Amino acid sequence: MKKNELTENDFKKLELAVKLLATILTLISIFVGIWLFNHEQSINDINEFKRNMWHTRMNIYMKTSATASRIANSTEKKELLKKYINDFYALYWGDMIIVQDEKVGIAMKNYHLEIQDFLIGHSEVDRLKIRAYELSEAFKTSAKESWEVIK
Repeated sequence: MKKNELTENDFKKLELAVKLLATILTLISIFVGIWLFNHEQSINDINEFKRNMWHTRMNIYMKTSATASRIANSTEKKELLKKYINDFYALYWGDMIIVQDEKVGIAMKNYHLEIQDFLIGHSEVDRLKIRAYELSEAFKTSAKESWEVIK
């Protein structure tokens, strides 16, 4: 028997080592595949949550913008004005707290203060319209900036 020849016993050991290595590599690839799938799924779940939150934010912004516009355009109709102001404050103290960013929060507070000034005679209709416009602009900017994060 030559020095470089494999014995039957050596061949069986080598065959067993190759089978063991193949099994280990298969298990590693299965676990890596599962981990990659779970990781990708969690990223997809996070992005889906962000998209849903963005849509919710947009709906609340649109509703609040429309309410602010109604207030500014209904100052001669006292009953409607009272209703729209109540609608605004329902959003102000409710849904908006959950979805607004800092800039929208400032614009909401400014509109709130303008309403208060208007009700006590320290402001006029044009100021309400300007604040309603500024509020809508804050909504638009917030929506754009928050969508950029989702992309």
